[in-house]
Amino acid sequence: LSSFASRSRSAACESLLPPLSETLIDLIAAVEPEYQERVRQNVFLSGRSSLIRGLDQALTAALAEIGGGRVTRVADPVFAGANGSL
Repeated sequence: LSSFASRSRSAACESLLPPLSETLIDLIAAVEPEYQERVRQNVFLSGRSSLIRGLDQALTAALAEIGGGRVTRVADPVFAGANGSL
């Protein structure tokens, strides 16, 4: 890829982080307070967008503003949903 294309793709991926982080935090805030810690420590990414390099680490860092947490990408993110339905 050209340098421009690489920078453009990086910028596009980075532009996804604020809305994803905000949505994750909003979802956790909607969980009963007694379960929020457990949920924050067990966030799993799947699907094609979870293949964005560093997304799991970036979302883990975003969880720091609400007490920390752990985001993990599943082993086979593209087919995890299909495998779970079998």
